[in-house]
Amino acid sequence: MDVLGFFALVLVGFTACAEFGSYAFFHPVLRALEAAPRIRVEQGLLRTVGRAMPVLMPVSSLLVLAYAVFGPEHGSAAHILRWAAVPAMLVSVVTTLFFNVPINSATAR
Repeated sequence: MDVLGFFALVLVGFTACAEFGSYAFFHPVLRALEAAPRIRVEQGLLRTVGRAMPVLMPVSSLLVLAYAVFGPEHGSAAHILRWAAVPAMLVSVVTTLFFNVPINSATAR
């Protein structure tokens, strides 16, 4: 694997893992808390994650696009899959902007 592919894989994997971990592991526990403590914890998580994700998601998308363009083995199945990842990343960013950001903004207040 080349350097660009490695960084694309690591950064996209880290970003997706953080999102999935939050959904699958943190939020089920938070839902068991009463409203006031849950909101305080979620606001704290939003402050932390809110600093990282606005940077990580677009950078991840750019790395996926760069790897699709500059990655090895043009015309191979891997090349086709790299290009399939581009709209998948775009959908993840768009859904985050239209669904998660408004919810997170309301929670932060």
